[in-house]
Amino acid sequence: MHLVAWPLLLALSAEGELPQRVQAAADRERSENGIPAILVAVANGDAVTAIVSGTTVPAHALLRAGHLTELVTALATRRLGEQRVLGLDTPIGRLVPELGPSHAGLTPRQLAEHRSGLPLHPSAGSALSAEPLPLPLPELVASLRDAPALFRAGSRQKTSQAGYAVLGLALERAAGEPYPALVKRLVLAPLGMGGSGFAATAEQPAKGAIWTYDGRDIPATPAQVGPAPAVGLLASIEDLGRLAARLAREKTLEGPARGRRFDGRAWLGQSGSFQGFTTTLRALPGSGLAVVVVATRGSATAVTDSLADLALRLLLAGRGERPPPAPRHGTPVGAALARRLAGRWSSNGAWAELRARGGELVAAFSGDGRPLRLRRHGRGLRVDDLQAQGPAVEPRGDRLVIGGRAYRRTAELLKETLDSGRAGLLGEYGWPHQTAIVLEREGALEVLADWVSFLRLEDDGRGGFQVVSHDPSWDGERISFVRDGSGRARELVLGGVRLPRRKEAEGAVFRIAPARPVSELISEARAATPPAEEGEFLPSDLVELTKLDPTIHLDIRYAGSDNFLGTPVYQEARAFLQRSAAEAVARAGRALAAHGYGLLVHDGYRPWYVTKVFWDATPAEGKIFVADPDKGSRHNRGCAVDLTLYERSSGRPVAMTGLYDEMSPRSFPDYPGGTSAQRALRELLRSAMEAEGFTVYESEWWHFDYRDWKRYRIENRTFAELR
Repeated sequence: MHLVAWPLLLALSAEGELPQRVQAAADRERSENGIPAILVAVANGDAVTAIVSGTTVPAHALLRAGHLTELVTALATRRLGEQRVLGLDTPIGRLVPELGPSHAGLTPRQLAEHRSGLPLHPSAGSALSAEPLPLPLPELVASLRDAPALFRAGSRQKTSQAGYAVLGLALERAAGEPYPALVKRLVLAPLGMGGSGFAATAEQPAKGAIWTYDGRDIPATPAQVGPAPAVGLLASIEDLGRLAARLAREKTLEGPARGRRFDGRAWLGQSGSFQGFTTTLRALPGSGLAVVVVATRGSATAVTDSLADLALRLLLAGRGERPPPAPRHGTPVGAALARRLAGRWSSNGAWAELRARGGELVAAFSGDGRPLRLRRHGRGLRVDDLQAQGPAVEPRGDRLVIGGRAYRRTAELLKETLDSGRAGLLGEYGWPHQTAIVLEREGALEVLADWVSFLRLEDDGRGGFQVVSHDPSWDGERISFVRDGSGRARELVLGGVRLPRRKEAEGAVFRIAPARPVSELISEARAATPPAEEGEFLPSDLVELTKLDPTIHLDIRYAGSDNFLGTPVYQEARAFLQRSAAEAVARAGRALAAHGYGLLVHDGYRPWYVTKVFWDATPAEGKIFVADPDKGSRHNRGCAVDLTLYERSSGRPVAMTGLYDEMSPRSFPDYPGGTSAQRALRELLRSAMEAEGFTVYESEWWHFDYRDWKRYRIENRTFAELR
């Protein structure tokens, strides 16, 4: 089929039901899921309607097309095939000798359909690489020369950005033209996608945010990341609408999106998340109907897919089919039900772990591991999350029915099961823009890759591991470790890419290099004045925790040198709180005794001058872990406590996912790394404290604020003055 241009009408405010319903649905999804912007293009024959939710991105802005790039590459492949410039079933060995003899028999069709057997990423020039800069395709492809095939070519389908890099180089060599220019001539220009391309332009792409489980949004790099023929296209929502309209005129397409069904119809398209953007494109071949949805936040495929479904059904309704029902909106489960259902549930080896997060409930399931939000739908609950929708979760007395299977509550806490050899593999590897976390779950190793994919590792019998994952992009990949003489891993080799271990806190105490000598900072802070506060406050009634409950143990780090500053800032190792907060801590301690644990307190009331010392001593990158003295700390009001657990049988502190006062993501309350036992103990501490009116601080698993903190004034009295 010859590619031709046709007129497209861009209607930013079209009349009719479709724009209003899609706009309302996009606005709701954006608000409920914290997505900065959602852009939708709806194609109906020659007309394209663009709908924008949010004010952060205009309709003409360049977006990362991510995996939709494969559709453009597939169209270019077809075009060269029609021109007999490239044989779709001819081995590419002569065109791409860099690939080596072991992969010389691959064909363009196998590469386009993700049936090559090549790994997900090339070992150079991928999103996992140290420098997120594009490599020339010959260098990128040469890195695959010794890559072992994951399966026999043509036997199965598995996403491979590496395979599309090879395909792009084959197109270059066949046409005698660089890939970006070739695609512009064959696809982009004929479709009127004049503003789209691959090279860096004066106009940078819109800002996207990489979503993480621990609550961070990591700004995506504006540089091109990964192989251009797989993920490198930059395009506006209007231009992506033009691409979708073109696909709606196709009957078939050699590419990644064949053989799928939508309400009984075959459809072409692609969806996925890449570098802070989530994209979904769906086209009904031969109908002229298609939809593109782009969200400027990663890992939102459930959102973009559901919006694409709604828009496509509205398009069909415009042609006389039954209109889609109004979307059923999930609502938070509520704090009471979330606390009641929180815990671990099991059913014949399968498990579900539910966590209360205020009025929300989050669940992780065996075989997957992703923490997914549950919401009320009608009388029941179901998974209703950025990443996934369904299954139903129904409380029935002492059981929990998940997808029709009954689970019962498990009271026993998980125990450490890793041997010392595998414990040396746990940790973080890679770079700030792409960090892989090796963790333990249920006695097995897992790697959290691409920030959201939990990859279960199975011993391959050759000193490495093979990936078993719900994410088909990673399933079957190989992983190995490079260890030092003690057995501790120095590098993680993920799909052929070598990721060094990231710097970690060593020993039992985290330390920084203070910005200035602490003695000078203390002198300045003692001479300073706390911020003035207006309003009425409750009278201070600071009481000593150990006098309320002698089973509370103390490890007041700031009274010695075992703290992040490496020097004492308190004169005495004591802990005080306002009476109501102190009594709540004591109640939490009594509740934990039933599990065999007690509370070990690191800090309570903190004089204001110490808060100023901490702030002035800490470099900019660590400021999220210390309070601004101009606002005061909840510690200064006697309503915040830093604490952990100790074993009542031995008196030993437990191991958590990170160290006390550690200024790293390991301190975040939902940091996904560590071991099952560490995460379970962190959750036990949190649930006990929240049951008594405390809220965990967003950056520190050990820091809990009491609900009445606003009712007390900032104080600056020393411990000696409290006698």
